[in-house]
Amino acid sequence: MKRPVQAKNLVDLGYLHDEPHSRDELDGCLSLAEGFLQVARNDRFDARVRYLNAYEAVFQIATAGLRAMNLRPSQKAGSRAQSIQALAWTLDVEKAVMPILIQANRERAETTYRKTGHVVPGKREIAALIACAETILETAKKRL
Repeated sequence: MKRPVQAKNLVDLGYLHDEPHSRDELDGCLSLAEGFLQVARNDRFDARVRYLNAYEAVFQIATAGLRAMNLRPSQKAGSRAQSIQALAWTLDVEKAVMPILIQANRERAETTYRKTGHVVPGKREIAALIACAETILETAKKRL
């Protein structure tokens, strides 16, 4: 895959690193995404667990898209958000979907790091994030 200028900028800022990928690694990320989605679809789990698993599925897909360009997310704060936003140019995710993904990243950070009141998403938010993840996963399977 050809890298856009945004990729170079994110490398220069330290959000991404150059690193060769392998086919097994891409397949592994997509397999993890499928597993996270299985949990997210299961309504026997708590809403927060389902939402966070849908988010993790999106992040694994985002990682696969970056890895296909020989890029890896760094450990720098904000690299997850940058990785998810990169879906716009790694897998051509529609602009209309990006606010759902960005909100999911914010809510994950709120729940994981701040603990000032765990986010409990509603059924609509969970369904929207799962639908986004499923669509992006299908695109990734075809393109990566």
